[in-house]
Amino acid sequence: MKKNSKKRKTPTEIIESTSRPDLETSYRKPGRGKFMRRLIQLRRPKKSIAIIRRDLPDFGIHTHPYTKGEEWNAIPSHVDIREFLRRESKMDAVAQRDSSTGKVMGYTFLRKTRKYEEHVQDSSHLRKTLFVDLKKIVNSTEFPEGLDEYLDKIKNEHIKIRFVPAPGYKFDKETGNYVPKEKSLEGTVITAIIASFVLVAVFLNKNLTGFITSNPIQNRPVILVPLLIIVIFLIYFSFNYINKRRMIKLIEERLNKKDR
Repeated sequence: MKKNSKKRKTPTEIIESTSRPDLETSYRKPGRGKFMRRLIQLRRPKKSIAIIRRDLPDFGIHTHPYTKGEEWNAIPSHVDIREFLRRESKMDAVAQRDSSTGKVMGYTFLRKTRKYEEHVQDSSHLRKTLFVDLKKIVNSTEFPEGLDEYLDKIKNEHIKIRFVPAPGYKFDKETGNYVPKEKSLEGTVITAIIASFVLVAVFLNKNLTGFITSNPIQNRPVILVPLLIIVIFLIYFSFNYINKRRMIKLIEERLNKKDR
């Protein structure tokens, strides 16, 4: 019996392959080894995706389209929280997606902790009161002053919230969005490495200069400085690459984890 050689798409690839990134899209992840599939698309803010999938027991992901200048796109709305508490699922996620490029900029995970299961006897009462409290914060405060209070309200009810930016992005508390990281440092590092390689090549090539061959001991520090710069920045990039790969793996493990 031949195995299916077709590579299984990751949740991120499935989301990014969905057309119309400017629309809020909902996905269902039944469990480990099963394909995630799109459920529905709706225009924001007329109706929430969360209401459409309120009875699904499976791990759900829905997107928040991001347009530059908007706020709170990485934050689950008060409607998202209410409908998450209504469902049996222990985990939920919001994927912030660039409305023009379609790229996933980061995931915000919601998880009901063990304390939630132990302490919450009446989820209907909790979701009503929490919904009202969160809506009141959104309507009465200017961003970002109300963000800490908003998140604390959620955490105080034993719901864990975690922000996981995609590689190349970071969570910006000033806007409540996942935003691109500053690239100036990496550009400086790359320039320094190239310059160091050039310096080493110049100093070691006797056809270009006789300085090194005539004074090898005296000029050893001149050679070691650019070499040391190269080593330091190679270590920096190695750690940066490993960290990015680790974050990708974490995202995929979270999204492929069976909802228990």
